[in-house]
Amino acid sequence: DAADGIVISFAEHNGAYSAAFKNIFDWISRGGPNIWGNKTMFLLSTSPGARGGQSALDIAVGKIGRMTKGEVEHFSLPEFEKNFDNGIIDKDLKAAFTEKLNAFIANLTA
Repeated sequence: DAADGIVISFAEHNGAYSAAFKNIFDWISRGGPNIWGNKTMFLLSTSPGARGGQSALDIAVGKIGRMTKGEVEHFSLPEFEKNFDNGIIDKDLKAAFTEKLNAFIANLTA
């Protein structure tokens, strides 16, 4: 409850988020309709593939988005090995990430 926001990074396993997160999500969802405390959230994913874990992220955004009144920002980084080395290398991807991160931060202080 004391947190200003929540950041979750998802691993993609066969087109969905991991079984470990699914288990956690299933158990915490038993806590009622406001398990996220209407916090602003930033959901992330990446993978070696061209979609960057987008399938898992889409599922997470859909489920979590229905369970909070807080803003839910999200970003997927494709081709991790190609696009990341001590930070995001591709300028367009870095700009997209920065835009989403700044929106998340702005929503924390709103």
